[in-house]
Amino acid sequence: MTLDGIVSSPHRSSPSAAPIPPHSSCPPGISLHDLPLLCYHFRGQRIVCRFDWDPECVVSCGAGKSNHGQRKVKIPLVHVYGSTADAGGDSLPPGDSEPPTPPIRSQPLDPNDPLIAPNASHSSLDRRICLDNPVPAQRRRSSPGAPPRGPANADDPGAPSGVAFNLSDFGAVGDGVTVNTEAFERAVSEIKKRGGGQLNVEAGFWLTAPFNLTSHMTLFLAENAVILGIDDEKYWPLMPPLPSYGYGREHPGPRYGSLIHGQNLKDVVITGHNGSINGQGRTWWEKYRKKLLNHTRGPLVQIMWSSDIHISNITLRDSPFWTLHPYDCKNVTVRNVTILAPLSKAPNTDGIDPDSCENVVIEDSYISVGDDGIAIKSGWDQYGIAYGRPSTNILIRNLIVRSMISAGVSIGSEMSGGVSNITVENLYVWNSRRAVRIKTSPGRGGYVRDITYKNLTLDNVRVGVVIKTDYNEHPDEGYDPKALPVIGNISFTGIRGQGVRIPVRIYGSREIPVRNVTFQDMSVGITYKKKRIFQCSFVHGRVIGSIFPAPCENLDPL
Repeated sequence: MTLDGIVSSPHRSSPSAAPIPPHSSCPPGISLHDLPLLCYHFRGQRIVCRFDWDPECVVSCGAGKSNHGQRKVKIPLVHVYGSTADAGGDSLPPGDSEPPTPPIRSQPLDPNDPLIAPNASHSSLDRRICLDNPVPAQRRRSSPGAPPRGPANADDPGAPSGVAFNLSDFGAVGDGVTVNTEAFERAVSEIKKRGGGQLNVEAGFWLTAPFNLTSHMTLFLAENAVILGIDDEKYWPLMPPLPSYGYGREHPGPRYGSLIHGQNLKDVVITGHNGSINGQGRTWWEKYRKKLLNHTRGPLVQIMWSSDIHISNITLRDSPFWTLHPYDCKNVTVRNVTILAPLSKAPNTDGIDPDSCENVVIEDSYISVGDDGIAIKSGWDQYGIAYGRPSTNILIRNLIVRSMISAGVSIGSEMSGGVSNITVENLYVWNSRRAVRIKTSPGRGGYVRDITYKNLTLDNVRVGVVIKTDYNEHPDEGYDPKALPVIGNISFTGIRGQGVRIPVRIYGSREIPVRNVTFQDMSVGITYKKKRIFQCSFVHGRVIGSIFPAPCENLDPL
């Protein structure tokens, strides 16, 4: 039983690249990071797969070699989509690294197939994850027509609630030119009046100014539906500064709101058939660089002081500022999302920034942006200390992240309310400046503690692990330089990589030492030999087992 005929992204083709012949072995020289989505031809079906690292969902793609040496390319599956046998032997030309919108399978795979089905002994695996469409069964369309309508399903956190409406029912026109703000507002008002419901955004380009969501609402983006943000700041309302920042992040005074906004909400779902929310950020980025904006740019999606938020199966792209910003929220799930922005000249386009949030899961997603892929925050200097809301109990897993400007996953630098109980596992960072980073400084106060990193894979990353304690950006002169953060209880287990310039750089200080750091099971291939590859200062901790390259002397072997 073999899988072959592997090709890369069907989303965009390269005119200079020849198609890979169907039913051939894996082409030599193929690289994992070239294939964020992969297409197999297997038993007359085309199967498109996303990456994951679950050991029960791994297949090999024949006898081909990757540029990881002599190992076979292994393609971990997290979701199996596919098409019917009429896809047959057609191969698709390789494209760039941007992930395509995957097709929706019309025929299920055989759950008894030993190559596909998960091992019955693996009790922690959700058995649907390798077999089912990522859109829950209740949401699948029976025809290419409208998205589903119907009552809520208690077993599906992304299921619609109450009644459902189409955006076009409220006079909206998806031509990319008509401004549909009033249609969105009327639709949300009607859902609020009825105590909840679903708004279906059909295929099309729906131009709008910012609008608010309401409680017990599902915003459902159909396949090929695109919500477009107006790129003229005159249409964007001004809001007070965030209370834990006290100051616009870029300018004093008010800040622009987000394209999609919500405050004091409960039970909000943003999902779909891989539809998109596009902030059209290029105009904002240019104006920011030219100092033509008088207020801090707004996020793409911002939910504040809310609970039970579920975001899945959509693409977020080209945000003016931070992309997805849950602020002082509880019970947030972000799953199966793609977040995109240019890797350069797209300032501050962080992917996901949980800010003073509690009980958050971010998983099974692809992020390629112009700043941090994920940045966990909790307020800025004296304002964050006074607000006093930590970010805690956050799980980040099964992500592919690229950031050429900043880091794959960061904590801080705005962490004055405290950050604790964070787990980052099964993280793949490629072609990036840094993999994981903790950043803070005198004046921040707060703490960063009980942080666990497991199973990190670094591919062509300049610096792997960074802890920096002199990140000196402050809101104003009122901060207290004697407010010193406390950093400790941080563990790194299972770090692998190649093409890494500096695997570890931990710079504590006499004022802010880094305590109780543990490294276990680490092997990272470095790009050049240097005397101090493992860089440390004012660090106390230990190493367990095999560590390569050799750790700094501040860490005691066990």
